[in-house]
Amino acid sequence: MICIVKQYVFYNYQMPASPYFLLYLIEKRLNYSKYKGEVKIYINIPDLLIFQFPFLLILIVCLKLFAKKNMAYIAFSSLFFIYSLYVLKFTLLPIPIREYLEVVRNGTILQLNYKPLWLSETFLFPLKEQILNICLFVPLGYLSNYLFNLTLKRVVLLGLFGSLSIELTQLLLSISMRYPYRVVDINDVIFNFTGTLIGYFVYRAFSRMYIASVNKLNVKLGPVGQFIYDRGK
Repeated sequence: MICIVKQYVFYNYQMPASPYFLLYLIEKRLNYSKYKGEVKIYINIPDLLIFQFPFLLILIVCLKLFAKKNMAYIAFSSLFFIYSLYVLKFTLLPIPIREYLEVVRNGTILQLNYKPLWLSETFLFPLKEQILNICLFVPLGYLSNYLFNLTLKRVVLLGLFGSLSIELTQLLLSISMRYPYRVVDINDVIFNFTGTLIGYFVYRAFSRMYIASVNKLNVKLGPVGQFIYDRGK
């Protein structure tokens, strides 16, 4: 489940005992710190740029020196790497620490929804959440074709594997922490998979238009343009 985040602060807020409110706080991606015996809660979106830069640099060096890839392939690989990090950020992070769990744990271990296309009354912003779940996986169906030149069948398997892996990880983390820090939802798999298919068909449509335009106008392509042209065939 994607967490929808707003930039505002609750200072010195005493958390009520309602499990739905606690689930609300979890779903709003809260970080917290103790302050004068109370719980100070704030919503934060950490910047991944500093974290991802050294790993991105390692990826570029490995692709250039060892895999002997051209710069166009490296550029799309870098975009895919950054995209993957943000998928992890919005689907798995932050993971609550033990002190936080001791405050909010209420005896519930799992929050599951196994009913396809069913929305609970307690879900927040259901329409927006499902749209975000679709949009989150559109780049997967699009960018992966420039790296692996996938068929539709392989894109389908990739979308299912990616979404199921995220939900399974959320399930295992909830069990290990004995608290449902995320809702494991079959709808997430459905909408993530839908986003992957949309991304693939956008890629195919763009490739056809791009190749037709290049052939019709007889355009001389640079390295990146030629890479896009060759992958789209």
